[in-house]
Amino acid sequence: MKTLFLTFLCTFFFSIPVFSQSSRDAASIPDSLKKHADAVIREYQVTYNRTGAGSYSRKVHLVATILNSNGRGEANLVVMYDHNSNVSQIGGTVYDAHGKTVKRLRNKDIRDFAYNESYTLFGDNRVKFFRPAYKLYPYTVEYYYKVNYNDLVGFGNWVPASGYNTSVEKAELTFITPNKFQLRHKDLNSDFAFSQTTEKNTVTYHWQLSGFKALEWERLAPDFMDVFPVVLLSPDDMSYEGTTGNFATWKGYGAWTYQLIRDRTLLPEETILKLFRLTDSIPDKRDKVKAVYRYMQKKTRYVNIALGIGGFQPLMAEDVDAKGYGDCKALSNYTRSLLKAIGIDSYYTVIGSGDYRQIKYPDFPGASQMNHAILFVPLDQDTIWLECTNQQIPFGYISLDNANRFALQISAEGGKLVRTPKYTEKENRRDSHIQVNLQNNGAASFQLNSEFEEGEFEDVFGVLHLSSKEQKDALTRWLNVPGLTIQNFSMQDISADTAKAKLNVKGETSRYAIPTGNRMFVSTNFLIENSFPSHLSTDRQLEIYQRTGYTYKDTLTITIPDGFKVEYLPKKTELSSSFGDYEINYGQNGNNTIEVTRKVVIHQGKYKADDVKSINDFLTGIASQERQKVVLVKKV
Repeated sequence: MKTLFLTFLCTFFFSIPVFSQSSRDAASIPDSLKKHADAVIREYQVTYNRTGAGSYSRKVHLVATILNSNGRGEANLVVMYDHNSNVSQIGGTVYDAHGKTVKRLRNKDIRDFAYNESYTLFGDNRVKFFRPAYKLYPYTVEYYYKVNYNDLVGFGNWVPASGYNTSVEKAELTFITPNKFQLRHKDLNSDFAFSQTTEKNTVTYHWQLSGFKALEWERLAPDFMDVFPVVLLSPDDMSYEGTTGNFATWKGYGAWTYQLIRDRTLLPEETILKLFRLTDSIPDKRDKVKAVYRYMQKKTRYVNIALGIGGFQPLMAEDVDAKGYGDCKALSNYTRSLLKAIGIDSYYTVIGSGDYRQIKYPDFPGASQMNHAILFVPLDQDTIWLECTNQQIPFGYISLDNANRFALQISAEGGKLVRTPKYTEKENRRDSHIQVNLQNNGAASFQLNSEFEEGEFEDVFGVLHLSSKEQKDALTRWLNVPGLTIQNFSMQDISADTAKAKLNVKGETSRYAIPTGNRMFVSTNFLIENSFPSHLSTDRQLEIYQRTGYTYKDTLTITIPDGFKVEYLPKKTELSSSFGDYEINYGQNGNNTIEVTRKVVIHQGKYKADDVKSINDFLTGIASQERQKVVLVKKV
């Protein structure tokens, strides 16, 4: 036993890089790296060693100083693995502010459990996890681990700084590979110190980053991948659970994906007969597609499958048909199979969904840019895109998470980059009509009628299919109304050719206006809060990124209480900037009605940090206008 213990110690000391003890002492951190920082990455070494077409190891050594409670996330040890990998080394130490040891990790300190989302039915992801209980700031953690992989689709991205308010003192990435295996790499947002050497049949790549200063989060910040230092890594040749492929091109990646979906469209004869009975009497091909899509939505539900190759390969269509569930891959393939059964071609399409995952770099094929599957249906005079994972989403609407980006269309010829539709500022609309009946004490009753279209539809989509109580609770939180009482309301999906919802609310507010002496000051409250900010900090470091454009069009009618008349109406105002356009107009209909019309257009776009002054002038100008008051005075 003593000999075995000594051997383990020798293995530990020789396999972990030796750094100076100062990297454990919080006082040695340069002041420049403490500014805006909740945590500082002192040392971060990642070493990949590829040994075959489908095998490699990943060794990590991390030293991080946690400056305050907001940085505690950087203190967690999180090591993911599955049935195609194993953790062969793991350990760590916690130090106090002066670099003195507080705790050495033992095996029993590290939890090991299955790690799957609640919507995952089958998955083999596991995690080894440790969170220090120590809370005397600052303190430092040091972790090391090694994971061995037996299959390969991609290496993931190297991200030295995990997010805002984290500095990096020194980080290094080393990739060692036989020269017969090509490594593609792409550096983002930093001038990394880079070297590449070849010795005999081995190529070594090395990146280093030093002195990265913490960034503060800013409203309307660009995507993570447009801000932080990242190195993208991808293999050319790969091998995964008995399949092989070459990812040097998107065509090659698509060819591998086609292997996984080929021959998975078989359906039971009974289902095919149902489809013919459902669609035979429908003359228009688009309407046939809609009928099949509705059939799929009613028959299935979303359940994630993340078990081995099931993370990339869809369930057989006949299995989805029998079980009534599937993930994005399975449901997209099932819908493809249903359409194929009635003679309509469609294409399984893989895509990066959401703000933080998309094919941003079309010159860099690889799995790390995609996380979702949808369906592309080309017709003679039309193109239909289908999001198959949501049983309530309108036909032909794929959401802002999938819009206006590259996707990879899969066919027998391989992969082909295509572009998903863009929802424009004219299409993303919110139109509201608000009738306010003002009382002489400043309270009011109101009727709100709003329609939400395309991108704005998503503002209400999440509550359309909730219970009445849940909808009412959501409206109470959402409406910008002091002293709100909702008397009745209705929410309805009225989608046809576009995604569209209708909201009607009847209610009361205890304070729509402020009575003072003989006067009443009336706010122009449009009830629904603006999505755009009222101002931006002018001490701006990052570019300004408005992800989507949209339009608000509002008509507010205020009935004046008996005994009052209008003393003052604000003037019509128009504001314009590169960020958007704004117009508000006040008028009086007869003696007892005020009408306020407003139109706001926000443009999608990316703007330089130097543009913040002009954009902020626009935003604060709107805020100033919407603080304007209509003044009523008692009649004499």
